[in-house]
Amino acid sequence: MAALRYAQELPGDRLIVVILPDTGARYLSKVYDDKWLRENGFLETTWSEVTLRELLANKQIPTLITVQLTDRITEVIALMKENDISQVPALYEDGTLAGLVTEVDMLKHMLEAGHSHTPEEKVASIVQPASAVFPSSTRLEEVLPSVAEGHVILVTEANKPVGILTKIDILDFIAQAI
Repeated sequence: MAALRYAQELPGDRLIVVILPDTGARYLSKVYDDKWLRENGFLETTWSEVTLRELLANKQIPTLITVQLTDRITEVIALMKENDISQVPALYEDGTLAGLVTEVDMLKHMLEAGHSHTPEEKVASIVQPASAVFPSSTRLEEVLPSVAEGHVILVTEANKPVGILTKIDILDFIAQAI
């Protein structure tokens, strides 16, 4: 009623506009969702939207180097030295991921294990659980916190490793994308 009374007092060339605020609660699943905005052309797709599968394809490394739990430590050391790598995924017999073997873990084992080492000693005793395992469909943006914590990213499909991404791999990709 008050608006009507004021409208009658206003000159004819004036207009009252009433704005009713909305919290956006009905739009949270769309307007405040960057993924929805990108999919609908309201935001540019950025390098962070790339999947790990796409990033691995960009890496241009032919095959993933892996070891079996039954491989001898001396063989794994030679493999890592030959390929100039500092970690390698370890697999169960069925090809699924058992964990990760790193040169640091091997060095600690060799120096601190408290037992005599033999040439037949298997790598199974050194394998550590992988702390950053992601499906290949995961977006790069989702793994960045793990990378920032210093973890190597193991990329899997059906719990079988298909690739490994290190900090330098991701840095190289981002540098090429900008």
